[in-house]
Amino acid sequence: MLVHLTGVVCGLGAATLAPSLTGKRAVVALVIGFAVAIIWLEPEPVWIGGLVVVVAVLRLCWPGYSTLSAVAAGTLAGSWSHILQSYGLTGWLAIPLAAAVPSTAVFLENRSPRFAPRAMREDALSIICVFALVLVAAPVVSAGWQSAETLNLELERGTRSGLGIWPTLGLTCVVSLGGLHALWRRR
Repeated sequence: MLVHLTGVVCGLGAATLAPSLTGKRAVVALVIGFAVAIIWLEPEPVWIGGLVVVVAVLRLCWPGYSTLSAVAAGTLAGSWSHILQSYGLTGWLAIPLAAAVPSTAVFLENRSPRFAPRAMREDALSIICVFALVLVAAPVVSAGWQSAETLNLELERGTRSGLGIWPTLGLTCVVSLGGLHALWRRR
C-alpha cells in the first residue's frame, strides 16, 4: 500500500511543484534533481513524504523557494520512475514518462500563465502535503497498531478487539483540517 501512495505523492508532487518554476536555473535544478534520483536514490516512503512536506510548507508560507522546488520536483519525478519500474514498466518507458510530467507542467505554465493559477497551486500543495504526512506517519502508525493488536489479543477466544475510538478520531481530524483549510483560503 505504501508503494502506491508513494507513487501518487511522487507523481502529484512533481506535477504540482513544477509549474511554479521560472528561469534557466530552476530548469537546471529540475534536471539535476531528476538525474540524482535516477542514478543514486532509492524511493523510500518516509524520506519522500518528509521532502514533500518540507517543500510544500515552504512554498505555501514563502513562495520564493523556486530552486528548492525545482530540485524537489526533479527528485520526485526520478523517484516516480523507480516506482513505475517496480510496477513492471521498463526503464526506457518509465524514465521518459516520469520526466514528461514536470516538463509538460513547466512548458504549459510558461506558455500560458493561466494554466495553473496561484489558488489552484496552493490547493494542490495542501493536498499533497496531507498525502505526504500520511506517507510519513503510516509506517509508525502501522507498527503501533500491530503491536497494540498483539497486546490486546484476547487469549481465551482468539478474537481481535474492535476499532474503538479511531474512526471517530480520524473523521474529526479530517473535518477539522477541512475547516482550517476553508479559514486559510479566506485570508
